[in-house]
Amino acid sequence: MMRVGLLMMMLALVVLPAAAQLPTSVDEFAESLDMWDDPESVALLFLTAVYVYTYADQDLGADLLDLILIDCSLEYDMPILAAALDETPWVFDSYVEGTSPGNGYAGIDPDDFSIDVWSTETVTPTALVDSDLALVYLTSTGADQARPLILKDVEGAWRVASATPLVAGVKSADGNPGVDIAGTATPDGVAHMFFEGAYLYSMGIVDEGRYLLETILSPDGHSADIDKLLDVVEEKPINVWAYAQGNSPESGYLDFDPFAFRVNITRSDTIREDLIKYFIDCTGAESTRPFQCHLTRRGQLRMYEFSSLRLDVQPPTVERW
Repeated sequence: MMRVGLLMMMLALVVLPAAAQLPTSVDEFAESLDMWDDPESVALLFLTAVYVYTYADQDLGADLLDLILIDCSLEYDMPILAAALDETPWVFDSYVEGTSPGNGYAGIDPDDFSIDVWSTETVTPTALVDSDLALVYLTSTGADQARPLILKDVEGAWRVASATPLVAGVKSADGNPGVDIAGTATPDGVAHMFFEGAYLYSMGIVDEGRYLLETILSPDGHSADIDKLLDVVEEKPINVWAYAQGNSPESGYLDFDPFAFRVNITRSDTIREDLIKYFIDCTGAESTRPFQCHLTRRGQLRMYEFSSLRLDVQPPTVERW
């Protein structure tokens, strides 16, 4: 286990006043990012940007996140992360040593904090991404197991590709025995997390892909349905790739980023008070396809029935997959 502290890193990176502080400018943060390019340091700098957003200056924090994230629109391409920043910022506090769900993860000093890096794995995806990924597993005081921040090698520099696994599976700050997942009060957020899990699985990151799918599943759902979906992902991954907007049979369903993508929910039908059917665009089908979600008592959606999302799509017109 590696203990990484902001105080140690920031003092080494830039000349600061008597005590280390959160960065106060884009240039200061960019200098840190240029000098500390190992995956563990990038993970710490990501949380630093998050804490600037949460505790200091939201506009500056957004600019810092733009630097450390892969090229994307945070609001539209990473809706789970975007929602967590605004709705459940405590989920990121849970990765700081000394916090606890028992006190709402209070007590963090954003100018001087430490995190535990449980392990770091570098992987070469089997599909969709042609550059290496790094999974930096961080210890959360609100989760039973370390959760990974997923980094992508972008022209020799590590950048954050997905923070969704950091958000999923962390105990709520208000004492609720379950977990809350920011962004899942909307069908777009639920679908995004669902397909991100499927895309991770298709890239060969099978454990984390399955974890996201199981986390977003309704308690009344059936894990066997996930097994059936993953069988399809293994045999014919285009069936799920086709839900990322911008794809087409002509592109072999490869014109999308599996970490920063968009889905399109067209309409909904209320089956009963706690069960809603949504319809989603599929770029490989002539009509939308339905899936059903349970609405929890806390106002969040969980996948319940999604068999149509694994159906065949139009075959690609080029052999690219």
